[in-house]
Amino acid sequence: MRFLACYLLFAAAASGQDKYAVDWHKLEPEILAKFTELLKIDTSNPPGNESRAANAVKAMLQREGIPSKLFALEPARANLVARIRGNGGKRPILLMGHTDVVGVQRERWSVDPFAAINRNGIIYGRGARDNRPHVIAGVMILSLLKRMNIHLDRDVIFLAEAGEEGTTRFGIDYMIKEHWPEIDAEYALAEGGAVVEAAGRPRYMLISTTEKTPQRTRLVAHGPPGHASRPDEGNAVVHLAEAVARAGR
Repeated sequence: MRFLACYLLFAAAASGQDKYAVDWHKLEPEILAKFTELLKIDTSNPPGNESRAANAVKAMLQREGIPSKLFALEPARANLVARIRGNGGKRPILLMGHTDVVGVQRERWSVDPFAAINRNGIIYGRGARDNRPHVIAGVMILSLLKRMNIHLDRDVIFLAEAGEEGTTRFGIDYMIKEHWPEIDAEYALAEGGAVVEAAGRPRYMLISTTEKTPQRTRLVAHGPPGHASRPDEGNAVVHLAEAVARAGR
């Protein structure tokens, strides 16, 4: 809930107005209902099947009168883009959340990972932290901007992205390569950062301004040919294994 509130503040700031009163307590049942609905959709990656979640999000936005578009490299792995338009005085803000989740070992779960079980106010489910909160935050931000008729000086774009968990060619890579104008923005707000609490009260927020990227290294070892039955100090495989172990340490 705090994440959604902070997210909304960023979006509302785009309008140049100071603040908007939001009754978060009144909105809690709606947010919880949307959150649990999305949690019950299995989009384990692989294989993904993110179109299931994208269509659910599309229906949520349609009920608010907000149009959205689906873009898919493969039919089962759709991305969703929705937009609340501003006056064009500034370039857009892009809000992002991915709809796929990592796989589950069901035998190691004490509950059904896609049942959104609520125990004492804690919801158990795959994707409850990564990354369904961001998806529902995006839905609610667009919904509130529409309901409150907030006058924006820039567009607010929401991307419900497929394939974040290791198969980015279906999601952000595809959107950048094939549909860049749909998500072109001055700023992008995505997952990362955190709210640090003490005694149940927020103390400060952590904001990530960059994301980790892979650094690939190719290791090549050379050595004399030999027979497996005779140890050779110049064995290339052994030297390569030692290099990998050193990198690991």
